[in-house]
Amino acid sequence: KNTVSIGNFWVDLTRSLLYLLLPLAIIWALLIASQGVVQSLGPYAQAHTIEGGEQTIALGPTASQVAIKFLGTNGGGFFNANSAHPFENPTLLTDFFQILAMLLISASLPLAFGWMIKNEPQGKAIFASMLVLFLMGLSIALWAETQGNPLLENLGVAGGENLEGKEVRFGIVPSVLFAEATTVTSCGGVDSMHDSLMPLTGLVLLFNMAIGEVIFGGLGVGLIGMLFYAIMTMFLAGLMIGRTPELFGKKLEPFEMIMAVVGLLAPAVTLLILAGLAVSLPWALSSLSNAGPHGLSELLYAFASACGNNGSAFAGLNANTVFRDDPAQYDSAWECWWEGLPPFCPL
Repeated sequence: KNTVSIGNFWVDLTRSLLYLLLPLAIIWALLIASQGVVQSLGPYAQAHTIEGGEQTIALGPTASQVAIKFLGTNGGGFFNANSAHPFENPTLLTDFFQILAMLLISASLPLAFGWMIKNEPQGKAIFASMLVLFLMGLSIALWAETQGNPLLENLGVAGGENLEGKEVRFGIVPSVLFAEATTVTSCGGVDSMHDSLMPLTGLVLLFNMAIGEVIFGGLGVGLIGMLFYAIMTMFLAGLMIGRTPELFGKKLEPFEMIMAVVGLLAPAVTLLILAGLAVSLPWALSSLSNAGPHGLSELLYAFASACGNNGSAFAGLNANTVFRDDPAQYDSAWECWWEGLPPFCPL
């Protein structure tokens, strides 16, 4: 009400780094390092095995980078196995800290938004809607994983729970919670293999990304996506009851609706176009190692992950090809542009 500008980018950047991300990263690095996550500037160690051979033990500044990776919802692991590696995520407590770091800032932004607009109930309502969707997806995924794999049960190999692709030091619940948290945010870090999850669990993770990662989401992006849905909802509700659509005391006019629709549909349209090309081109299908429905799921997951700047994957897909690498980069940049631009257009 008192300014025509949108603030100063450099001031916001400096404040968010110095007063939020940097202090949290230091605290988190100390927490997980105290629990056994490697933090060293020394060279790799050489261990002598019982058999008389030698083994190289990878070391490095892991704890400090893992803290930044999760607080900033980046997801790139220090080790190839990401947070499934025991040097990066050795205990249940470090697993909990990493899940909490993924959700901490993203989940607090709706409440911060309510405080900024001097309407805290609105912020709490947005947070509550995100939390309900998060818990619904988590419940479905937990149910699916605790039912076990029927194919393995029929072979008499395993039963009761689906432990394939999971670290036994974590088990079912932490692994599923981690998978849910990493796909509702734009993190992409993993402590289990998503390709080994049950089909219903895979559907939940795919849904989390395909809707634009609006359930908490990346830092700020999840809130933007949920506000797009709020704009759509209030516009339709206003039309149904015959009054001028408003949100937070602001009138919703055609231009705002166009921008909201663009922001909502850009990820889904991009995902479907690229997935359609992937199943139509013979040389693109050569990346699949699994045929049938699961192969299609791998394709959809790959492009949904790129659209949401997530980075997690169904590992049965060979992504190291020209068709996978180049479109995935353009896909991620394109989606970020069309989801990030509309919120500023009305200004």
